[in-house]
Amino acid sequence: MAWDDEFAEDVLRRCRWAQANNDGHPSGAWSTGEQLAVALVLRDREHLAAMDYTPTQAAQRVLGGMYNPPADFNAWLTGIRTALATLPAAARECADHDDLGDEAVGG
Repeated sequence: MAWDDEFAEDVLRRCRWAQANNDGHPSGAWSTGEQLAVALVLRDREHLAAMDYTPTQAAQRVLGGMYNPPADFNAWLTGIRTALATLPAAARECADHDDLGDEAVGG
């Protein structure tokens, strides 16, 4: 990945898992911020609505929880989307075996 952002890397990994294992939706076991970030990257308005968030509210919530928020949040999302779209096949296959969906973390 071209940036040094642990949260972005985690969101990318969770996006891969969501696409491979959960019909492109975040896991309800993840924290609220993780679910919202993944839903924003994947443009999952259905999941946002189920959580009672608009995209704008979700972006504000994610930004508010970041230790070092990016100056341009839309560019941050685009960077993750680009990385997600350009992953090699081997990385996508690894996502099939990831247990992120069973992870229980606080939100």
